[in-house]
Amino acid sequence: MARRLRAAAGAALRTIAGLALLLSVACGDGSSGLSAPVSEEIATEVRDLVDGNRAIRPNGGVYAGSPVRTLPTRLWYRVDAPPGAPACGRRGCSLVVLAHGFGGSTARFDAYARTLAAAGYVVAAPTFPLTNEAAPGGIIAGFSDVTEQPGDLSFAIDALFAASRDASDPLSGRLDATRRVGLMGHSLGGATAVAETRTDCCSDDRVAASVLVAPAVGIVSAMFGEEPSVSGPPTLLVNGTLDYAIPHDGSLAWWQTLDAPAAFLSVPGAHHSDLIENVGDPAPFLEPTGIASVGLFDEYVSGADGALDAAASRLSGIGYELRER
Repeated sequence: MARRLRAAAGAALRTIAGLALLLSVACGDGSSGLSAPVSEEIATEVRDLVDGNRAIRPNGGVYAGSPVRTLPTRLWYRVDAPPGAPACGRRGCSLVVLAHGFGGSTARFDAYARTLAAAGYVVAAPTFPLTNEAAPGGIIAGFSDVTEQPGDLSFAIDALFAASRDASDPLSGRLDATRRVGLMGHSLGGATAVAETRTDCCSDDRVAASVLVAPAVGIVSAMFGEEPSVSGPPTLLVNGTLDYAIPHDGSLAWWQTLDAPAAFLSVPGAHHSDLIENVGDPAPFLEPTGIASVGLFDEYVSGADGALDAAASRLSGIGYELRER
């Protein structure tokens, strides 16, 4: 069994290494109670979240590791909560956490995150220590650190809820910790999000809904030692039809095995990253992903009945089909 897992992990690593090469050349509940006027300005910041109970291992023969696990985390949120938005109520707004891919950067989520923040969500994207684009020792050597990444997401949720309870913190009162959380994962971050929601080892039941963008589902069993469950929180899967790293039809076939509620958005003409990251100007494929994501989170994180159907109708009007079941 151990030999089979090592072989599967090796195959997964070769797949991810190929993905790295490809990517290097490819492209709620009522009013907020605020008085008018309301600012639509999006605040951003990067803060270090430090998990003193977990370490970063040595990597690549050049990085000695760290006894604590530091996660530089990029945040986006409305300066004033939008009145009447499902994402926000009198106790604060809902949290959405974003998981970047292999060799990814949280800065590339800026346009997508601003779409969510404009809808009222507090959006947080932690930088994974050994799989981000500037990982010390390199991302190939750091690939196996993916097994730590679900823990990074859960720690980030803990830390941000704690910050919202701190009267001296800029996040003070912004997050409603009585609500559950939204999660988006792209590529290797998609595999991380699957582990966070569909494995016994790593699931965090605070996640109420997940968006999986071209998720590397095939590595989950090799890296986490179990097949992802067909049951889990409501899930939206998004894939470009020209994605040669995570083929569209493979994502569609996996989505068809999932228990409802589940939705699938095909993005004709999109590749692996241009439907979620700031790739190109203009970036036309970000719009459908953003519309569908807000619909899913509004309905299943923030409790707005019919929000996903409304998003499907809006998408149909601009030429995209959102399949629901």
